[in-house]
Amino acid sequence: HNLMNALAAMTICVRLGVSFEIGAKALASFPGVNRRFEHIGNLGQNQIIYDDYGHNPVEIETTILAVREQFPHHKLILVHQPHQAGRLIKLMSETAVALTRADEVILLPVYVVRGRDEDHDIAEATSAKLAEIIKTKGGSVRVAQDYDVARHQAQELLTEKCLVMTMGATDVWQVGKLLTSRKDYTP
Repeated sequence: HNLMNALAAMTICVRLGVSFEIGAKALASFPGVNRRFEHIGNLGQNQIIYDDYGHNPVEIETTILAVREQFPHHKLILVHQPHQAGRLIKLMSETAVALTRADEVILLPVYVVRGRDEDHDIAEATSAKLAEIIKTKGGSVRVAQDYDVARHQAQELLTEKCLVMTMGATDVWQVGKLLTSRKDYTP
């Protein structure tokens, strides 16, 4: 997706008379978009933390595939917070399939949007139910009740060469910040 956008930007530059070299230099300096495959920090030389806003199955799967392409030899630990109970009910199976593409998944409680989510949806759409579906599809999954527990679980799963991706429409990126700010962690 980013490659296609870059090619489109370069095409527009050339059509407007901007030299390829100047367009390429401008493109090289583009820092990216917040919360889309955004680098959060490193724990060790080969322990990297990224964040992404992805919260529907297509975005989740696309981002995981991009991670696999860019970091083919890294273990992928995905910390995900599902967003909206009603959406999760409709897309539970597809979301589970997308999440199984990660090596390890840590699920936080479903982020409920008051006024959008019905009470019966909130009771039915839980991370525990999503975790059960992920397990039936062969995925490795844990459920965490809050960001600090998710941070602790991610630390337990760290290997010498891994990438931790926080993902969701919420402030799940805080788990990555908690990981990078821990003074008691030694890679």
